[in-house]
Amino acid sequence: MASPPLHDVLGALAQAIADFDQAATGEPGHKVMALGPAAGALPDLIRSVLGAIRTAMSGLRTAMIEGEKWLIQADAALALLLVADVALVGLLDAVGKAGDGLGQTFDLGALKDTSTALQPVKDALEKAEVLDGVLVLPEDVHRVRAALNGVLGSEAGPAGGSLGQVLEAITPGP
Repeated sequence: MASPPLHDVLGALAQAIADFDQAATGEPGHKVMALGPAAGALPDLIRSVLGAIRTAMSGLRTAMIEGEKWLIQADAALALLLVADVALVGLLDAVGKAGDGLGQTFDLGALKDTSTALQPVKDALEKAEVLDGVLVLPEDVHRVRAALNGVLGSEAGPAGGSLGQVLEAITPGP
């Protein structure tokens, strides 16, 4: 069985995080919060597990932020290469159609060299078209980030969200 495309994996991850958020704000979360700041092995274990989940989700959110930046930058670089190639090919074609007189006036060697240098990139991009349905999109990463914000609270604000509320309710005071 083939692996699902990455965007399907991220969609499932976003849904799982949203389900966790719903559980934390629903009956399961209220049952955990009913423990309050109780002492004992089980409450301590629950606090430790929820703290570890928060740490893991915080790390995942950081990775998603960086991944989204990388995807946007890679997409921009790819678009720049495609535009440069189209411009060079168009310029060389226009000069060629203008006649030999124009070609003698301007040294086209540098343009032809640049176009030739871009050929391996064009070949790689043609092969990469196979990955279009597989590679993750920035929107997919954003969905995961949005789900994580529900659990962890705003990226710019203090820790909170549904998980923060549960942890606050069960953490003993000073």
